Amino acid sequence: MDKILNMKDNILYIMAAVLFFGWMIGYMLFDIGGIFHLTFLFAVLVILLKLIKDYTR
Repeated sequence: MDKILNMKDNILYIMAAVLFFGWMIGYMLFDIGGIFHLTFLFAVLVILLKLIKDYTR
């Protein structure tokens, strides 16, 4: 059971990293607008939620 929980935690970090790098690439290459800022915000929120969850354990 612990192995499954660790995999889920790692997936959150991977999702956050992909969103962050997608935001960086999109911000530097394209001028589409606020959608890239929303992906960055989502990535930061995922990381913060993970850190808070780990801290409360």
